[in-house]
Amino acid sequence: MIRPLVLLAVVSAVLAGCSAPELEPGEQAVRRSETAERSTFFRVRESNSIIESGRPISTISVRIHQDPSHWRSEILYGDGLDITQGSMFKGQKERMCWAYSPKAGILEMWEAPDSRMSNTDRLRLIQRNYSFVNVGYDHVAGRPALRVEIRPRHSGRPFQRIWIDADTGLRLRREEWNTEGRLMAATEAVTPPESLTEPPSESTFIPSIPAGTRILARSRVKATARENPLADLGFLPAHVGYIPAGFQPSGFSIHSSDPVIGPFVRWELTDGLAGITILQTRGDLGALRRSIAPNDIRGPLIIWRQPPYHFIVRGNIGREELRRVAKGMQPRENQPAP
Repeated sequence: MIRPLVLLAVVSAVLAGCSAPELEPGEQAVRRSETAERSTFFRVRESNSIIESGRPISTISVRIHQDPSHWRSEILYGDGLDITQGSMFKGQKERMCWAYSPKAGILEMWEAPDSRMSNTDRLRLIQRNYSFVNVGYDHVAGRPALRVEIRPRHSGRPFQRIWIDADTGLRLRREEWNTEGRLMAATEAVTPPESLTEPPSESTFIPSIPAGTRILARSRVKATARENPLADLGFLPAHVGYIPAGFQPSGFSIHSSDPVIGPFVRWELTDGLAGITILQTRGDLGALRRSIAPNDIRGPLIIWRQPPYHFIVRGNIGREELRRVAKGMQPRENQPAP
């Protein structure tokens, strides 16, 4: 007769041999995905659903990657949208952006400084402010995928889920949830990413347009305020007096001729995933309210008045934290001379 303890040991050993494979640590899976996205030439067709201007928008797009200096993303169609848009990188810190409307027959092109931090620095910042937890396996676009949750270490921050191809490491799906636990955006591969055997040609990243298209070229923004902000703006940029825990500056620019709100200054802050945008302007408040959606994927909106300025603060973090950022803005005219 087989003793019960022996039988239990045999059954346990059999079950252990049949158990699911050990999960790859979430942080390791994300690192592998970042490496794959940077080192692989691929094309992927994706479906996108986002909350923009207070309403859901669905699109189909194509992403083409050529690393380290080029990528292109085209919105093909969706919800009556009549636009194809994308950008490509030129060197290390410059970007050529374009938006093409076939119905209007207009191609708009502009250059912008690329203030993005490196993938390594960004991942390091995310690690300080979020934890990576691999919660299991799913199938996306017919491919086995690791589902990783990116959970905030600070309250009032967004939450993400990503699905990573178990074999290639390429991202197959991403979800973005706001601070109230509502799904705000999702991107999913319609078919598995198609590997390209060789780098795409330069022409792959330039929009293909028919003859007769009207081309509008415009310069974008100055990268810093060091040249002569008074000449461009008529005022000095304020000081950002309050930065939420875990955030750091990630961008700054001067816009000297906006047709809707007039000249303004723009700051960007990030904690790796969440972002805060701050605008300073002396433009008309009514025009401001009409030109900015009250709530979308970028989060709630705060308009803070400090005469003669308006500070517009938006970010996908808690509203109270955004209010503290807005209240912390310090106009330079109100500060004592150094």
